[in-house]
Amino acid sequence: MATMQTRIMPRKILGHLRKFAFVCSEKHQAVLPAAAPHIFTGLRVAFGIAVIVAVVVELVAGFGGGLGDFIGVSRGALRIPDVYAGIVLVSVLGYLIGQLLAAVEHRLMAWHRGFKEQARRGSPEG
Repeated sequence: MATMQTRIMPRKILGHLRKFAFVCSEKHQAVLPAAAPHIFTGLRVAFGIAVIVAVVVELVAGFGGGLGDFIGVSRGALRIPDVYAGIVLVSVLGYLIGQLLAAVEHRLMAWHRGFKEQARRGSPEG
């Protein structure tokens, strides 16, 4: 399936690859750029899940020093404002990680946004 996707690459991508001096055969040149949007989507989802799992494991297992432990200890001591502060902090952390990854994706994959716009407009280029 991945081989089929690389054969349908727009000519512009292959032209950009030649400009950036990729010296492998043309069959292998388009694999990483074609997979990059999917890789970044997977990274964003994985980092979100990783933050959730880390906090839940600390909360349940009681490992010291993390946000999950802070929330668990605060809950046990009935310090409700601290519990909510910990929850808000975890939310802000997840949001900032998501924004950071979106900024990296935006910076590294400007070419992909251009192709998405062309496809949306129905441009015959490619």
